[in-house]
Amino acid sequence: MVPHVQQPTKMELIVLMAICGCLAVLYILFRYGRDALEGSGSSVTYVAQRKECRPMVQVQNPFCIAVSHDADNPGHLELQLWSECPCEVWLYWGLTYAALASWPRQGWPRLREAADSLWEQDCVRREEQPIRLDGGERHTWRGAVPVMEPGPRVSLGVLLVRRDDDTDPSQVVALLAAVEAGPSSVRLLAQHVKLAGGQSWPLRSLFAPSGPVCVVCQAEPAGLALLPCRHACLCGACFARVHSCPVCRARIMACFRVDPDTLQ
Repeated sequence: MVPHVQQPTKMELIVLMAICGCLAVLYILFRYGRDALEGSGSSVTYVAQRKECRPMVQVQNPFCIAVSHDADNPGHLELQLWSECPCEVWLYWGLTYAALASWPRQGWPRLREAADSLWEQDCVRREEQPIRLDGGERHTWRGAVPVMEPGPRVSLGVLLVRRDDDTDPSQVVALLAAVEAGPSSVRLLAQHVKLAGGQSWPLRSLFAPSGPVCVVCQAEPAGLALLPCRHACLCGACFARVHSCPVCRARIMACFRVDPDTLQ
C-alpha cells in the first residue's frame, strides 16, 4: 500500500517563502551591517581604495564681483566690482558659449595685449570703453540688459584683466564671470580665474556645515575639505576612519587641507 503524502497548501508555501525572505534579510544585515542600511542608493559596488590628501598651492585672487537687479530701474542690472590691483573690466553682452569654452586656451600675453579686441565677433554687443579700477578700489556699474535673440549664449560676460606687469606664474591675472539675467532674477553662473603661467581654474565654494569644528568628533578643527563634494567638515583623525562624507554620504575620493579659521 502506497503511503499518501499530503501536498503543501498555497498558504503554507507563502509562509515558507516569507520565512526564507526574513532569513535572507537577517543574513544581509548581519553580514554587511550599516553599509546596507546607509548605502548611496546606487547599484554600483565600490571597491575599497586608498584615500589620498592632495597637495594644494594657495593663490590669492585679487578680483571680486557681485551681481544684482537695479531696484530703481527695471530691466537693468548692477555690478559690484572690487580689485586689489590695477585692472580693466570688459563687458560682453550675449557672449557665446563657444567664447566661454575658448577661455582655457587664452594665454596671458593674449589677454593682456588684445583684451580690447577679444571676442568682438562672439557677442551681441561689447561696451566700447573698459572700466578702469585702481588697486583697492570698489566700483558700482549699472546698465540696461539689451534685447537678445534666444541662442547658445549667456546674458553678460565680465572680464577683469590686471594692468600691472609685476606678476609671477602663480599669480591670478584675470577673471571671467558669466552672468545670467532673467526678468525677475540675476545670478552668476560661473567664474574662472587665469594664472600668469597660463592655467585656468573654476572658482568653487567650500561648504562648512558646522563651521571650523569637525562634524564627527566635535572637538578638533575641520582642517580637511573632501573631494568631490567639497564639504570642509573633517579633522585628520576622523578622515582616516570614514569612507563617505558624513554630511552628504558621497564617496570620498581625496581631500586637501584648508585653514579652519577661514570656515567661520
